[in-house]
Amino acid sequence: MKDEDVKRMAEDVACGASKRVLEMLREVRMTARTALLNYETWHDDYELSTSRQYGALLGASEHVAAAIKLMEEKLLITQTTKNRMKKQILIDRKGIGYLADAFKVTREQVHRALRFERNSDAARSMRAMALQNGGALVGGEAVDDEMGHDTARGLMVQNFSSRIRLTVDLHGGSIIVWIDRKVAETYHNLTIPEFMKLQDDLRLRAATL
Repeated sequence: MKDEDVKRMAEDVACGASKRVLEMLREVRMTARTALLNYETWHDDYELSTSRQYGALLGASEHVAAAIKLMEEKLLITQTTKNRMKKQILIDRKGIGYLADAFKVTREQVHRALRFERNSDAARSMRAMALQNGGALVGGEAVDDEMGHDTARGLMVQNFSSRIRLTVDLHGGSIIVWIDRKVAETYHNLTIPEFMKLQDDLRLRAATL
C-alpha cells in the first residue's frame, strides 16, 4: 500500500475520532449551560458577579464553545477535501504486480488505469479485475443505486452512475440498460438471479467507466 493511501486511511480514522470528541464536547457544553442556568436561578446579580464558581463555569462554557467551533471548522474542511478526492481504485502493491503481470504492462500503466487517467478497453478491464481482487473505489461521485419508481411512465429506475441507468417496464417487462442516455442493451424475461447478476455487472461497469 502506498504512503498516500496509508495517510488517507489515517485521516479517515482521525476524522471519525474528531467527530466522537466533538459529540463529547457538545455534551459537556450542554451540561455547563444547565449548571449555569441553575446557578443563575438561585443567585442574584451581585452574587453572580462575585462568585468564583460561577466565573469558572462561565469560563469553562466559553472555552468549550470555542473548541467546538474550531473542531466544526476543521471537520468541514476535512469533509470538503474528501468530497473533492479524485476518483481512483486503491489496491496493495501485490495487487498492482498481479495486474501488471496479467496485462503484460508496467506498474505505472496500472497506476494510470486505476487513477482513471486511461479509458481504453484494457484500462477498464484492469479496473474491473482490481475491484474483483480486493480493490476499493474511492472519490468521484456518490450515487444512491436504490431502485426507484417512475409511476407516470410505469417504470422502475435504477441509477448506477451519472452515465449508467437501468429501467424496467412494469407493463411490458422489458429491461433496458442506458449508457450516456443511449440504449445499450435490452433484455426480456430475466429470472430473478439473472436480473441480480445484471445489477452487479452494472455496478462494476459504473465503477470502471
